Amino acid sequence: TRSFHVTGVQTCALPISRIVLGRGTASDVGAYVRQLGGERPMVVTDPVVASTAAFQAITDSLKTSKLPYTLYTGCDVNPTDTQIDRACAIYKAEGCDVIVGIGGGSNDEEMAYEALTAVVGPQPALAPNMPPAPAPAK
Repeated sequence: TRSFHVTGVQTCALPISRIVLGRGTASDVGAYVRQLGGERPMVVTDPVVASTAAFQAITDSLKTSKLPYTLYTGCDVNPTDTQIDRACAIYKAEGCDVIVGIGGGSNDEEMAYEALTAVVGPQPALAPNMPPAPAPAK
């Protein structure tokens, strides 16, 4: 695990994540989940990625590995706290133990925030004492 502390936020430990890239890795997702000790993954992506043929290899791998999974396709550009809270509620209600983020950019951001929130719970803003941004120049 990795521990970290942000001023004003409790110290927490998160399992070390794994980023896997490359040809053929989609068909090995089930094995990676098992290596992490997972038994009930939550797959986090967006509707566009979930509709691709390549995504089918991921769900097929989970099925072949006999891993029941929860699919969350509520990712959107610049994830909001509402999206993250919704996904975390699903993660907990479904008894998930691993998050598999598929896609890039916003999907990865949302997956990381969901993992953090699932472990330590919702947190206040990281910089509550920051002054407001200056007004744009006219």
